[in-house]
Amino acid sequence: FCRMFALVALYLVTFASAAPMMNLRAAGASKINVPSRLVRSVPHTDESVGECKVCINFVEQALNELIQIITKVGVSGGCAELCGELSSRLFGQICDILCTIVGIEEFIKLLQKEDPDPIYICTELKTCAHVTTAKGNITNVSVDPPSGPQGTTFTITVDYTITSAIGTGEFVVGVIPPQGAPAQSGQVLYGTQPGAYGARLSLQAQPNEQDPFNAGTYQVVAELCEGSCGSSHGDGTITYTLGKGSGSFKITG
Repeated sequence: FCRMFALVALYLVTFASAAPMMNLRAAGASKINVPSRLVRSVPHTDESVGECKVCINFVEQALNELIQIITKVGVSGGCAELCGELSSRLFGQICDILCTIVGIEEFIKLLQKEDPDPIYICTELKTCAHVTTAKGNITNVSVDPPSGPQGTTFTITVDYTITSAIGTGEFVVGVIPPQGAPAQSGQVLYGTQPGAYGARLSLQAQPNEQDPFNAGTYQVVAELCEGSCGSSHGDGTITYTLGKGSGSFKITG
């Protein structure tokens, strides 16, 4: 009963209905949903991909609770004692498997790193693949219509190519308003093979309390990375940018 089988089995129970979407790290930023059905991905049968998905989902959802446990309760024992404090039994099982891979001391060090990065942590836990040879580029960022009044639905189209396969990476799209916090979201890429890919996003500029959609020029940025885009971890081999692109649209008021 190997570690990989255990993780994949837990993934099927816990995350089978989860969309391949992650909230990107940006304080105060809202999220744009990238419809996964519009991002053409390469089908995988490799169990290691499922293992990586388990780890990333787990770190995203359980990291804060684990840090609170370490800070408030402390760790007097091993992996079983730490993970047993989690409120979710399934998360506790996943935690114990991941912790055992590297040992309790290294596991805690990874969790307590500044600006925690799920892909980096899971790469260090040997559950997510990474390569130093990934290559790709953002080939198009366009917005239709290019301008419109408040209430307009803007369609953002982003195309990118991969010329050398990604291990585990990210495709990120963000919108930066004239004032206020950016909205951004993206998709984790698992072993994505060379080819042409793209996504289409709809952004309705309907003013509300959180997003006033004031008149002005809005910048659209897209980024393709091996590892997490914008990560402060790694030495340039685990995390690095493959390509960037930008565009804009204008709200006329």
